[in-house]
Amino acid sequence: MKKNIKNRAKKNRQIFSNKNIIIVNKTNQNIHLQLFSFIKNKIITSCSSTEKFIKNIILKKKKKLNSFYSCHILGKILALKLYAIKEKVIFDRSGFKFHGKVKEIFNSFTFFLKKK
Repeated sequence: MKKNIKNRAKKNRQIFSNKNIIIVNKTNQNIHLQLFSFIKNKIITSCSSTEKFIKNIILKKKKKLNSFYSCHILGKILALKLYAIKEKVIFDRSGFKFHGKVKEIFNSFTFFLKKK
């Protein structure tokens, strides 16, 4: 089952190989988001719960770095960065199920992007 999900994720990356993609990477302690351009073949921008500025915001609220609150903050910050760049993107969940933290990232990202 897990192998099928990874194969599907690889197939989707090949289909969208000429667009910009937001890649989600979750670990047990941290969450990382990257805006990757297949056209330029490089990372345009990224944000992570390990960055000092974001870490301070999360820890002031006495939350963990992999909590729903940190997902909300990361989605908001990436939306603000993307609004400054003005690029269209595709959300790639990297094989993770679309619920929980991945869904929270997507919801906060789209909410703040539509708000602007």
